[in-house]
Amino acid sequence: TIERRNGEKDDYYSYLTKPKYKLAVLVNKGTASAAEILAGAIQDTKVGFLVGENTYGKGTVQSVVPLEDGSGFKLTIARYKLPSGRYIGKEGLTPDVYVKNVQYTADIKFAGELKIGSRGNEVKILQKYLNLLKFNAGPEDGIFGPKTANAVKELQKKAGLSPTGVFDKNTYNALLKMIDSLNNKDAVLEKALELLRNM
Repeated sequence: TIERRNGEKDDYYSYLTKPKYKLAVLVNKGTASAAEILAGAIQDTKVGFLVGENTYGKGTVQSVVPLEDGSGFKLTIARYKLPSGRYIGKEGLTPDVYVKNVQYTADIKFAGELKIGSRGNEVKILQKYLNLLKFNAGPEDGIFGPKTANAVKELQKKAGLSPTGVFDKNTYNALLKMIDSLNNKDAVLEKALELLRNM
């Protein structure tokens, strides 16, 4: 429904009773205007679900009023009401499943080999990335123990390196590639596909 300032309403309906497909709609803070209205209608009518982050929050219709000097201003002339009767407020739509795409920047530098007995911040950062990559380095305490060595071995195996358990230059380069590959994954899309497959 479009509700105008003067009280007039324009109602739009769908007469589809049995949708052929279940929809997963990917949303984020860039989802605005028509995309946001469509996403809200899909969510409210339960023909699909929203996956991602909160939307932009612009459920209004604006018109530019021109002025004599060539400038102008935008005037809100109407707002959109979703099928449930709710409005898209400034906070936007809340997704049914919240997932955020994250960009990782490797803040690890190679300052020499790390192995059992090594200690310090470099070990702690290494443990953080090993855990992020699901290699289970144990607690991120800055102490290179057997658990961290096993995690390094698993990384080395996955990278096609000899599993020595010593974090050397080749292992460092393999770690950087794996961290970079995380940035090429679309966590929102992957979650939506997972949910659709399990329906």
